[in-house]
Amino acid sequence: MTIYPVGQVATIVSPQVRRILTQRGIADCLSIGFRAAKELGPVQKHPTCFQIGAFGLPGAPVGLNRADGTVVCFSPWSDTRSSVVNTTLQAFVDTLDAIADFGPLSPDPDVAEGTAQRMRPVLERIDPTALADADGVWLNVLDEIAAGMYGS
Repeated sequence: MTIYPVGQVATIVSPQVRRILTQRGIADCLSIGFRAAKELGPVQKHPTCFQIGAFGLPGAPVGLNRADGTVVCFSPWSDTRSSVVNTTLQAFVDTLDAIADFGPLSPDPDVAEGTAQRMRPVLERIDPTALADADGVWLNVLDEIAAGMYGS
């Protein structure tokens, strides 16, 4: 769990978002390759967002829009391509927690597919908008879970 100092969140507009970052924090979710940033700083070439972590390798930066609190994932291969991960930081940390609650993920596609099917409605209840985009991050993660890609 990474909890950020008050000084790092001073420019974030929402008091609720500042509270999440300074009190609850952001957990790593290694089962799906997400690592929380150890320090908040601007996403390269996207100064309106603080980098709060990254997915996988080579590291797709995950940014928090300081003005509206949306969580966005930026392509590591493109300066312009991005997608909304969650509509709020609260939904993002709740989604990471929900995925972690499923425990170790299976590499067996038969088991993994069932896990992904059970996980989808849980994630939809947290942030329905985040799963509405066919090219969205969480649908991609669910597809990868179903294929056994994150199994240990």
